[in-house]
Amino acid sequence: NNTIIVYDKRDEQPYKIAKLADGKYWMVENLNLAGGTTITSADSDVTEDYTLPASATKNANDNNLTDSTQFSDNNTAYVYNTGKRTSDCTNGCYSYYSYLAATAGTGASISGDGYNAPSSICPKGWRLPTATTEGVGRDNGGYTGGDFYNLAIRYGMSANSYVENPDNSPTFASLAGPGTTPGFLLAGLYDSSAFSYGGSSGNYWSSTSASGPVAFYLDFSSSFVGSASGYGRGIGLSVRCLAKS
Repeated sequence: NNTIIVYDKRDEQPYKIAKLADGKYWMVENLNLAGGTTITSADSDVTEDYTLPASATKNANDNNLTDSTQFSDNNTAYVYNTGKRTSDCTNGCYSYYSYLAATAGTGASISGDGYNAPSSICPKGWRLPTATTEGVGRDNGGYTGGDFYNLAIRYGMSANSYVENPDNSPTFASLAGPGTTPGFLLAGLYDSSAFSYGGSSGNYWSSTSASGPVAFYLDFSSSFVGSASGYGRGIGLSVRCLAKS
């Protein structure tokens, strides 16, 4: 839980990192790589150059997307950059990415339940968390091998399912949410037309595909945690990277 600050050589932004209770090294801040950035195999978790789509812009008092159609298009990579603070996210929202953007376009080549995109927009030596064991479906027990599951059970989640509604017990939000060392933010998401759930839920892409035009993600609130929830790939969610072992 001791943190140090490192700098992303792609844009010189500082990020806090820490070894968390699962024994892995995580960023303890959300990724904020701007739209329009070109990343390469020399500085990122990719095998060939990839340029993020240009970010949309948003007035703090305007919840409408510049182009809402791209969020419903599961074959289009999309970045929504809010900066580090808006009136809706008192702890800072950073940036939001579609699944294809978060996986640097490589998520387009995978489908089915339990398969991981080979690359991401994380810095070189870092990657997106997984939601299942590679090639094992969530509902067939694959969730027990996911990075998000193995983190969540060390921060309040019972070790018997990928989803829990705690009752009078420590919650993931209180142990790993805003103000803690893991510092997962209740940064909400961007859906087909607006920013939603800021301050009430946290939503983070994994690298793992689900069946259909869906991928798995970490979903939590003050009374819920799902380490392998599913959402349409065009939705804009947060990204949190962990070090490759």
